[in-house]
Amino acid sequence: MFNVFKHLIKTSSCKNPLEHSPEASSCNERADAQATPDVTHDSASDSTSTDIIACCSGKLIDAATLPDPVFAQKMLGETCAIVPLEDTITVCSPSDGSVSALFPTGHAFGITRPDGVEILVHIGINTVEAHGEGLRVLDVRQGDTVKAGKPMVEVDVKKLSQTYNMSIMTIITDAQQQSISFKKSSSVNQGDSIVAQKGCLTPYGTQV
Repeated sequence: MFNVFKHLIKTSSCKNPLEHSPEASSCNERADAQATPDVTHDSASDSTSTDIIACCSGKLIDAATLPDPVFAQKMLGETCAIVPLEDTITVCSPSDGSVSALFPTGHAFGITRPDGVEILVHIGINTVEAHGEGLRVLDVRQGDTVKAGKPMVEVDVKKLSQTYNMSIMTIITDAQQQSISFKKSSSVNQGDSIVAQKGCLTPYGTQV
């Protein structure tokens, strides 16, 4: 199965995270060393939570209002965004799982749940261009197993917002045949559930 986390790291970790650039070659070598192999998931043996929580506190907004078509049109998957209201925030893991991607710049990370669902957290729009300024990866490494709410990246929102849109996107890049959608506009606290509905899809696309 195509691994969007590996693809995003290898094609974009030094420039725009959603565009390929020849300038990214030096980062690609670093990312190759970090990339984790595909794994087989056995959901029957999982005992961890499959809820998805707000990775920070703020205002939950409709992704369609974001000023980037990749996020606004949900090209990577079901997407929601939180606008932080504080000058400095800690972005946490939105779910239990393994850290399947951790960008060197700290602007994004991926979590793979035990049931195989892949979640990408993207901190701000085009913040990869900050080259890590205003973003500090905390005590976590790629491959670690984490719980929902685990602190991942400290963000200087005040500094970065002078240049970038600092919406924090949570994206379901691989739903593993589940129907997962996010709540609409509301105020959320870090740790609140942001899932509106979830269920399994039949081969005909109907929810059960």
